[in-house]
Amino acid sequence: MLRTNSTFVWLCGVLGAGMVLTSCVTRQWQYLDGLSLNEGLWQYCTAFDCYENSSEEKLNATKALLVIGIVLIGIGFLTDTTGTCVSRNVVVHMIVMQVLAIGCVIGAYGLYASELKKSAYKWGWSFIVGCVGAGIYSIGFIFLASMLF
Repeated sequence: MLRTNSTFVWLCGVLGAGMVLTSCVTRQWQYLDGLSLNEGLWQYCTAFDCYENSSEEKLNATKALLVIGIVLIGIGFLTDTTGTCVSRNVVVHMIVMQVLAIGCVIGAYGLYASELKKSAYKWGWSFIVGCVGAGIYSIGFIFLASMLF
C-alpha cells in the first residue's frame, strides 16, 4: 500500500508541476475574443506581434510567487530523490516543501485572478491549466501527508 501511495504522490507531483510550469511560460492567461489579443505573465500579444508586459507591482508579485513556487517544487523533487538514494525517510521535509510551494503557487493564481483580471477578457487555457495543475499537485500533497498517519 505504501508503494502505491508513493507512486501516486510522485505522479501527482510530476503532472501538477508540469502543468504549473507550462502555465508560467505560456501567453494565454487571458484573451479578448475576436480581436486576437492575449496575455500571459511575461508578454501580451496582438494579431501582429508580442510585447513585454509592464512592470506593474501586482504582476511582478504574481511572477515572483509563481517562480518561487516552481523552485520549491524542484527542491522538493531533489529532496525526494536524494532521500531515496541515501535510503532516508524525508516525508516531513517533503511536506514542508510542498506546503511552501502550494502556498506560493496558489497565492500567485489567486493574486492574478483577484487583482489583474481585465473585465472584457476571458480566462485562457494557460491560466486554467495552471490552476488544475496546482490542484493535482495539492492532491499529491494530501496523499503524502496521509502517509504520516
